[in-house]
Amino acid sequence: MRLIRDKSELKSTCYIEFLPGVYRGKCWNEASVFLDESDFFKLKLIFEQRCPAFDYFAFTTIDAETWRRIAADLRVLAAVDQELGPAAGELADWVQQQLESHDTITVLGM
Repeated sequence: MRLIRDKSELKSTCYIEFLPGVYRGKCWNEASVFLDESDFFKLKLIFEQRCPAFDYFAFTTIDAETWRRIAADLRVLAAVDQELGPAAGELADWVQQQLESHDTITVLGM
């Protein structure tokens, strides 16, 4: 499991996209990072618990405070799970970095 930072590495359309800011009518953005859909599915519960409006099959814009809670949960996971940990920690770091210049991050679901 790994965070994909370069969209040229995408081999299909089965990815979850994390877009800094709000959705502006375009997918596969240069500023986005991606997780394989099957990998994200392992993290989905964190998003559902922290963001009741989260919809796996929709585009969900999440505010900074909620993202901070999600990132904290991802860091806990990173500390205890060898399989999911590296990508969870990398996503948490990316989120923290994006929140320095964005008030929201949008999850572009399936």
